[in-house]
Amino acid sequence: MDKKITIILLVLVFNAMVLSAATPRESTLVLVCIGKDVSKKVRSRQPFMNYLAKHLQTEGIQKGQVKVVDGIPRVASLLNSGKADIFVDSPFPVLLVDHLANIEYPLRRWKKGVAEYSSVIFTRKDSGIRELADLKGHKISFEERFSTTGYFLPKTILLDNQLRLKALRSRNSIVSPDEIGYLFSEGDETTMVWVLRKRIQAGAIDQPNFVEDARDQAANLHVIYESEPVPRHLFAYRSNLDKKLTAKLQSVLLNMDQTREGREILKSYQKTRKFDKVPSKSIALLNNMKRYIKLELDDQ
Repeated sequence: MDKKITIILLVLVFNAMVLSAATPRESTLVLVCIGKDVSKKVRSRQPFMNYLAKHLQTEGIQKGQVKVVDGIPRVASLLNSGKADIFVDSPFPVLLVDHLANIEYPLRRWKKGVAEYSSVIFTRKDSGIRELADLKGHKISFEERFSTTGYFLPKTILLDNQLRLKALRSRNSIVSPDEIGYLFSEGDETTMVWVLRKRIQAGAIDQPNFVEDARDQAANLHVIYESEPVPRHLFAYRSNLDKKLTAKLQSVLLNMDQTREGREILKSYQKTRKFDKVPSKSIALLNNMKRYIKLELDDQ
């Protein structure tokens, strides 16, 4: 075979290989989420991603995909590398990813019909604790390390009030008079039980769970602080995603609840009611929380 023809054929083959490798990724919109039960996560989100792909074909999207990973660093890595495009979660995880990757989060997701929620810091009425400053020398129970309203939001409130915090190994750990000791209960109900049974002096959980978990014991509790509400979930995407695509993507999301098909898909996605723009008051609160992200990462 002529050498020139051979070179031309090799170039054509190489180009075909590059195109075949690039095209599927370029035409696939990828949602990354955190979890252990991969099949359950994919099953609850795939119809939503199929809907987005269907309505983004004019922007070159042919299919939607769900990737399930095991933590914040992996989410950030996939977004940074362009191997994932979208991340939807509560504010604290989104702010952590935002610190590690370049993302934008202009929309709010009404998860289970809820637009926003707040954090409640509470004690027993007979504890003698009436305000945040009274928590010095005592212990507070948070829910778990990546909870927004059960950990990070109340923690930033305490820090905003110039209160010193100390992570504890157990409820028996010693706390000095000028600091507040904290530990994780791994569940709002457990936090409530610890406070009611005087195993710990204070707790922090989201307001709806406070009402539900307190039940007939509410008269024995005292709320010393309730935060401003934050978005229940944020819809984020990598900042270097095509601008025309992100504009159309936002338009599709904002209009999903206006059609029967859209509402059915939203319902299948953890009973989502709709997507809307993040209110300006929430942006201010998120920016304040964002100030503590680096400190949080340094502490972990």
